[in-house]
Amino acid sequence: MSMIISICGYYGIVMAADSGASRHILMSDMKMLFAAASDKGIKDAIIKSHEEGDDLSFCFSDTYEKIHIMHNNIAVSGGGAYQANGGPINPKLDHFFMNSFFNTPGEAADALLKYIKVIAPNIKCGFHVCGYDPPDEKFNIPIPRLYFVNTLDNTVSSLEKGTTGLMQHAANDSMEPMSKLVVNNLKSLTLQDTIDYAVFAIKASAMFEKCVLLNNRISGPIDVLVIRPNSMEWVSKKKLHA
Repeated sequence: MSMIISICGYYGIVMAADSGASRHILMSDMKMLFAAASDKGIKDAIIKSHEEGDDLSFCFSDTYEKIHIMHNNIAVSGGGAYQANGGPINPKLDHFFMNSFFNTPGEAADALLKYIKVIAPNIKCGFHVCGYDPPDEKFNIPIPRLYFVNTLDNTVSSLEKGTTGLMQHAANDSMEPMSKLVVNNLKSLTLQDTIDYAVFAIKASAMFEKCVLLNNRISGPIDVLVIRPNSMEWVSKKKLHA
């Protein structure tokens, strides 16, 4: 999945994602992998990882787009799958995001799961769907919402309405203990603080991949989107260039 992280704070929603796209290594690739691994320790680590049932994968691109904007200040970040029915999934997702209209992020999350099950029934991936619910009788201001669409379990879950919080889904869980502590401090953090933490979490997870796991599944530029009740703003976004 590489890494996506979304934070619902008091001042806005921060969505961040790395740009790495990884491919699983099949058994037929093992001979090629061993030929490229000259160090016996690396070979032993590969064998041990495979025997323990871990996913063997490597990053084949660091320019993958993972954050998508919809209408009504709703945005989606996703990871974990890049191919669907023999072709890339992003063009199909872009069509859905650009041509769908929903009043709330919850409606968008439910519709996204149904759409994925039509275009790629067996795909294994996850999405964060973020935005604001309109004010209601209990909450007199727009309420930030964060949903997780899990195509593996065929479920949609969310933070409790009216609460702040954080969701992250990554190739490794190295940052989960720290993120749980950060959630407890969200009332004291500014919007810039949450941006800084989201970027830090992805960079730290990438370093853990490189130095501890000897892998590179989290990589590339980090895209960051901020959502407020009436606006969206790219804090950082990779661009096409020559």
